[in-house]
Amino acid sequence: MEDPRLNACREAVSIPVIGPCQTALHVASMLGGKFSFITVLERLRPMISHLVASYGLTEHYASFAAVDVPVLELESSMEKLTAGLVTESIKAVRENHAGAIVLGCTGLLGCSDAIVAGLKEQGLHVPVIDPIPLALHIADALVKTGLSHSKAVYPMPSEKKRIGFDIPGFSQL
Repeated sequence: MEDPRLNACREAVSIPVIGPCQTALHVASMLGGKFSFITVLERLRPMISHLVASYGLTEHYASFAAVDVPVLELESSMEKLTAGLVTESIKAVRENHAGAIVLGCTGLLGCSDAIVAGLKEQGLHVPVIDPIPLALHIADALVKTGLSHSKAVYPMPSEKKRIGFDIPGFSQL
């Protein structure tokens, strides 16, 4: 969810390159106005705040919550994980006025259905964004519509001589 090296990848190729975090945050703001970011660990708060700001979405950022389940324990703590995600989602909607929930870890793939059900039980009907399938569908839509990122913004890097990499057959690297 950190979208590492996203801009560098966009410079290197002409095909669409999107990040799950950027995609999820923008779609959440489109669908819900304000969104809450719910993830695994509290220590991710500064990183997420930085990403939200860098994507120009601070005014749409309702809240951050963590369920205190490390990534390596997601599968073995599914009940605790689901309960925490539902509880924090309800709190985000009721207390922070979130109009959408963003799952803040790609390891939470598939958890959105349980959260949607838990929200509906409380009479809350807000979209829950699962970043992996959303990013795949958006990338597919970009390819199908012939769209990609702007080379005026993400120009190809200039060729650079690489010293010490004289490998036969790899002169174009």
